[in-house]
Amino acid sequence: MVQKKSKAGENPFSTALRDQGKFDPGWCRTDLGGPNAPNAPESSLPGVIVGAFVDDKKSGRCFGASNFYGMTLEQAVEHAEKSIPVYIGSLE
Repeated sequence: MVQKKSKAGENPFSTALRDQGKFDPGWCRTDLGGPNAPNAPESSLPGVIVGAFVDDKKSGRCFGASNFYGMTLEQAVEHAEKSIPVYIGSLE
């Protein structure tokens, strides 16, 4: 049986992350990534959540966490709004 969570019970942040789609935190030092991974898990957070905070009314961009390593969330949002290109290709 599939259970569906009520949207009324979600907060705006979790809704934005859900609507953002899939994201890749990159190779991080976790149980899965192992001790030799080059990045701490917290270094991926700006890139993982940046899409929930970008509000420039553009769509069709891919926000890879590796584009935002070492940035604060504010820096990541500014970088995303100015430097991440919008996909303008065709789906045909």
